[in-house]
Amino acid sequence: MGLDLFDCIDSLEQARDKLLALVEILKASGLLLDSHEDRHNFVRMPDVVYDVAREIASKDPHPFVVRDDVGLEKWSETDESKSCTFISLRCKIVHELPQGLVCPDLQSFLLHRNNPSLNIPNTFFEGMKKLKVLDLSNMHFTTLPSSLDSLANLRTLRLDGCELEDIALIGKLTKLEVLSLAGSTVQQLPNEMVQLTNLRLLDLDDCEELEVIPRNILSSLSRLECLSMISSFTKWVVEGESNACLSELNHLSYLTNLSIEIPDAKLLPKDILFENLTSYVILIGDDDRQEFRTKRTLKLQSVNRSLHLGDGISKLLERSEELEFVELSGTRYVFYLSDRESFLELKHLQVSDSPNIRYIIDSKDHRFMQHGAFPLLEALALERLDNLREVWHDPIPIGCFGNLRTLDVHSCPKLKFLLFLSTARGLSQLEEMTIVNCDAMQQIIVYERESEIKEDGHAGTNLQLFPKLRSLKLCSLPQLINFSSKLETTSSTSLSRNARSKDSFFSHKVC
Repeated sequence: MGLDLFDCIDSLEQARDKLLALVEILKASGLLLDSHEDRHNFVRMPDVVYDVAREIASKDPHPFVVRDDVGLEKWSETDESKSCTFISLRCKIVHELPQGLVCPDLQSFLLHRNNPSLNIPNTFFEGMKKLKVLDLSNMHFTTLPSSLDSLANLRTLRLDGCELEDIALIGKLTKLEVLSLAGSTVQQLPNEMVQLTNLRLLDLDDCEELEVIPRNILSSLSRLECLSMISSFTKWVVEGESNACLSELNHLSYLTNLSIEIPDAKLLPKDILFENLTSYVILIGDDDRQEFRTKRTLKLQSVNRSLHLGDGISKLLERSEELEFVELSGTRYVFYLSDRESFLELKHLQVSDSPNIRYIIDSKDHRFMQHGAFPLLEALALERLDNLREVWHDPIPIGCFGNLRTLDVHSCPKLKFLLFLSTARGLSQLEEMTIVNCDAMQQIIVYERESEIKEDGHAGTNLQLFPKLRSLKLCSLPQLINFSSKLETTSSTSLSRNARSKDSFFSHKVC
């Protein structure tokens, strides 16, 4: 962002989607490669491609210059420095940059610092009046270089991983559209940020020392489309106090992408809307995760399900692709009859540490199940549910949960069985099943009454159970008698040592 590289792009989300699509094309062509495992959000360029790209760029009338800091001051007097539009500078040796670079056409400046004592003089940016993109990541600033205020055209500023103290000067960069302070040591956002009315993206991820966002700063960023604050500011207050409150988000009518942590559900205003969000990670309660599997993730901790959460959160619940409930109270069921038209996009569900929960779904009420509940759900995890009696409170029709691929059940001491036979027959996509530390578990699959089998239309069928199952882990199940009775299975499985002999555990031979 900041260089207007894409035509007919109106939003950050469109620009990001376009960029990701181009990256995939380049990867498919072998011009880019996936990065190493510890850098999931990066790609890398093969050395030979890098050399060719650098050679091509050097011949451009407005070259993209990649250089080291050696001889930088002399280079700054050459014609090349006067004509270049992009500079990527690797600083390895020098402790201080020149007093300035005269680059009147420069639009993008990236500084890569390997020298922790590198100093940037206050006058350094005075000769870069057209600069639009500036990346000074991993620097140490007591105060920002004063010449930054001469960058009237700056659109993007990255200070990722910087040691920061006074950053009030940022308020003078009134054309700024993208500001990233991710991973920095910033402790307080300056009041001067209210002047950044053109800001469209604010990245505060991993700002673990950030404790003060003065009231009305967020609400003043009227053009903001993306706000990201994971592992960062959590000192939200109720309206009227000096720190930021969540109701300020209602003033951000362009906001489509939001990632925040909220320590307590009581801080959520009832009238908070979130109506325009297309992508979100909202974590209510404690959470230390860094990776999220979907574009729309919601975690609720210590929430009373019987109370109205407000229309904003209720609508997010319905649209979420990844849901986590922790310490849920006020109900025996995770899902109600009123939820039957919802959760059509849910892919991952986790429920944990909720002693009030006895059933995940009230499948006795067939109105809940008649539309094919949870058609996209891929993963279901149930952990430390002390009073869970059944996952489904009755058999469910085939078609419900038909996309489920992983099923994990941990530490549910009152759960005696996992699946009805008719339910198991519907899980044709299941690939992994894990059941651990369930003290009362006697069978994995049980028959419902013969009449119920006939009513559900399963009698006489020869459906193969779990045709795609490739991993079965059963561990610490002291009461387990068998997997099921009178049951055919051809899935390849491996069992823990607590299982009885293979012939008595399964009714038929297991491959």
